[in-house]
Amino acid sequence: MSTSRDKKQKRILYFCFVILLIAAAVAAAVAGAYKKSEKGRAPIGTETAETETADTAAEPTAGRKESGTKETEKEEAGLIPARPKRETEETKTERTETEPASLTPEPITFRAPVSGSVYAEFSVAVPVFSNTMNDYRTHAGVDVSAKIGDPVYACADGVIDDVYEDPMMGQTVKISHADGFESVYRNLSAVMPDGIEKGAAVRAGQMIGAVGDTALIECEDEPHLHFELILAGEPVDPSLHVSFTPPESDYEG
Repeated sequence: MSTSRDKKQKRILYFCFVILLIAAAVAAAVAGAYKKSEKGRAPIGTETAETETADTAAEPTAGRKESGTKETEKEEAGLIPARPKRETEETKTERTETEPASLTPEPITFRAPVSGSVYAEFSVAVPVFSNTMNDYRTHAGVDVSAKIGDPVYACADGVIDDVYEDPMMGQTVKISHADGFESVYRNLSAVMPDGIEKGAAVRAGQMIGAVGDTALIECEDEPHLHFELILAGEPVDPSLHVSFTPPESDYEG
């Protein structure tokens, strides 16, 4: 009996031992699996940050829309300066249609420098007879009949290039204008108005002198203004650019 009981106890102990071994193996397997899962899992803070980044990347338009709405509200409230609006094809078309067709400036126009008619015409190709010199010579301007002392006016806006006494053509004023033009006024009175000097700006119709008798080579002619126009350094016929019979009311006194 004792031997049979001992064998039975040994089997029970052996069975318990096997159970313990199996339990230990299972526990070890569970622990290993848990550690592996912990290593593969990101920290809580990192997981949250990655989740937020993913959400933001997934919905970029929504975030910008909300931000743009807040900025628009601030702009309307005057808290921040308004951003420039992008030009669309429609606004480009409207802007093009409203712009002038050409930005080319208007050509310069001239006014008569004195009230009177031309009695000696421009002639640089064919010599004409000179009453004073009693010979034939070219005439690089026009002679406009006038009384001695009659006011002489600038024919256009410009800047005075020079004021001088020419030994042959008398008191002279030379003015530069736009578009490469220059005007020259000769046979003026020796007495000049105040402010008419080299470098002074003048307006069209501003008095720059008076008709005189200082031109020695034209002193036998009737009282007149000798007037020249020069374009790009070459004399041109003033009668092609100026009307010499305008109303006197066009001028300043």
